[in-house]
Amino acid sequence: MEQMFEHFFGWFGMPSIGLPAVFLSAFMGDPLCLAAGWLRLAWAPCLIYMFFGKLLRYLTMTWLLTLVPDSVWHQLGHWLHLI
Repeated sequence: MEQMFEHFFGWFGMPSIGLPAVFLSAFMGDPLCLAAGWLRLAWAPCLIYMFFGKLLRYLTMTWLLTLVPDSVWHQLGHWLHLI
């Protein structure tokens, strides 16, 4: 079982990149967090990398949503009232 995890997460480059790979956990999901725990990376730096990764993700998503025209939001609101 351990060899399977090492092979799978080695495929993502986790052992060679280390902590900066956890930065991508905001975009790639829980497998990188699982790999960080499995490889016993230090929790404090992992927490910092994950925080900044998620912060960047949500700032990007918020910025992209501000580019959507108001008419789309009004139409969506109208459609939701019909349900």
